[in-house]
Amino acid sequence: MITAACLIIALLVWPGLPEKIPIQWNGGEISSAVSRIFIFAYPLVCIVMRILLRPYLQKKLQRYIWMYNDLISDYLINFSCFVVLSVEIFTVLYVHGIVKYVTTLLMVDSAVFFGLLLLGMYKLVNRK
Repeated sequence: MITAACLIIALLVWPGLPEKIPIQWNGGEISSAVSRIFIFAYPLVCIVMRILLRPYLQKKLQRYIWMYNDLISDYLINFSCFVVLSVEIFTVLYVHGIVKYVTTLLMVDSAVFFGLLLLGMYKLVNRK
């Protein structure tokens, strides 16, 4: 669903984006910009992570963690894609002058997923 959201957002905002969109910021100011076609890199990154990185993580985790390696790799990929989605949304909001700093958004992402991790661990431990 996160990957689909990335793609849907890219498709919806494409017509309203300027020719150049920011990809790097320094102190709230743009330090690097690219063609607006880059908006489609966000969903592409999620797809690549799901297809290539997830199986790699599962194999690596299987070597060191004999249980829950699928759950852990799914959690890590979902978290990474959620961060990508957040940065995509931040880019769109920044271009339209709605927000200026990405750090707050990423801290909220981290807090949400840390909470989900704790909740998931609690449910695993208390499973009957």
